[in-house]
Amino acid sequence: MRGGKPGKQNAYWNDIQFTDLFFKDGQVTEYTDMPMYHESNTSQFTEPCPPQQWILHNETMTILEHRCQKATCHWRGRDFVAWFAADVPIKGGPWKFGGLPGCILKVYDVQKIYVWEAVAIERGTFLITQYPDKLYPKSTRKSVWQRQIMYNEDYKNAIGWTSLEGRPTPPKIHFEPLEKE
Repeated sequence: MRGGKPGKQNAYWNDIQFTDLFFKDGQVTEYTDMPMYHESNTSQFTEPCPPQQWILHNETMTILEHRCQKATCHWRGRDFVAWFAADVPIKGGPWKFGGLPGCILKVYDVQKIYVWEAVAIERGTFLITQYPDKLYPKSTRKSVWQRQIMYNEDYKNAIGWTSLEGRPTPPKIHFEPLEKE
């Protein structure tokens, strides 16, 4: 997602907006679409996806008319808080989160840099399509991370942007990656 004032596009790209995940046998394959003008770096990588080690708490809150229970964990360098609904029999949640006895309807890191919250729950049959491997060449997590950091911190220089009006390239910005480990 892009931040800032409505109608004004910032000069950074968020890796989460362009990532699709497929889980199988304790592994996750990430299909990562790079931002405009760098689609040639679109790629995929597969790695182990260790489960979160959740600690359950007695606190509750209501989300979408579901009573949710609090759980916390430290995972890949960040501390997270999750709220899960035991009456929704899905042991998953957004992004790579799962493993609780119900669907995770809200999860965030304690700094609230990254926040996901359900806005609706739908029942139905939904088609899940896995991408053709030929469109997503194999890469490594490290390589994808390096590109994501480069695009987030200094996007215009990373794509070789030049101003037709002679304006200088904006300064680098600080990027907080979701996964720190």
